[in-house]
Amino acid sequence: MTGHEFLTIASRLKEQFYAAEEHTRLLGEEDKRCYAQTSLFGMASGAEFANAM
Repeated sequence: MTGHEFLTIASRLKEQFYAAEEHTRLLGEEDKRCYAQTSLFGMASGAEFANAM
């Protein structure tokens, strides 16, 4: 393997790593949004239930 081939492979691996890292970050943000929406829905439902009592 030449030095150029090694650098090409290393560059591709680095790009894949950063793409996977970005994908993981975006999934984490989506999880936070889903959790917040679920929490707000739960609070709203709880308030409606309390008002109905």
